[in-house]
Amino acid sequence: MFSLGHSTIVVIGSIAIAATTLALQHGMSAVTDIGGVIGTLLSTLFLFALGFDTATEIGLLGISAAEASRGLSMWSHR
Repeated sequence: MFSLGHSTIVVIGSIAIAATTLALQHGMSAVTDIGGVIGTLLSTLFLFALGFDTATEIGLLGISAAEASRGLSMWSHR
């Protein structure tokens, strides 16, 4: 149940971030520059407070998806 809840929150958060980015993309160049710095600092702080477990999981899923889209077999061991 924990992993189902955790993955659901990660997916919902990713969708919310993507939708917000698309909605606010135009006409906010000054806010974008400042928000980029503040967002990076806050993300780094949370990763040090909560650990790198979630970031590692997301990275692993991203790499897996990218390699699968290139045709890498699930049984490849190289």
